[in-house]
Amino acid sequence: MNALVVIAVLVTVAYGASYIQVGLVIETPEKDVLKCVNITDTAATGLTVLTSANLTLSLAGGSVCGINGVGCNFPKETKECFCKCQMGVSSNYEALKVSMNSECQYWAYYHLKEGKWAYAQTGPDGYKVTQGSVEGWRWDLGDKKLPPVYTFKQICNTEL
Repeated sequence: MNALVVIAVLVTVAYGASYIQVGLVIETPEKDVLKCVNITDTAATGLTVLTSANLTLSLAGGSVCGINGVGCNFPKETKECFCKCQMGVSSNYEALKVSMNSECQYWAYYHLKEGKWAYAQTGPDGYKVTQGSVEGWRWDLGDKKLPPVYTFKQICNTEL
């Protein structure tokens, strides 16, 4: 058994295999999920982080519909990825304004920048992560709060 471990380590070093580590924070109404995700794809995206984190995901292309049973279970239980965020289409301005201001629940996506969460300007499939990045997800209940802040060191228990 020890010989196999040594061989695996030597092969990894000999061929220069590398990976990056990314911290992942997922806030749900029940609890916070923290994961240190090892990724061998050096061109990894935020979506790669999620799909590599051993989570139960519901996805529609690059959109995140559900994580670990929270959100929309597309396409099994709903026809819409953003099933709790339906904005009506109306020619009536007042009706449209009410629809847009109604409660909208969805998986909000963030990046930790200089110790603070920044709302993602792209979807997870369009954002390239790097070594030591921290990605955040929060099931937004319409209150626009931010996920709790955890540093890379707190999540991955390591220094950069």
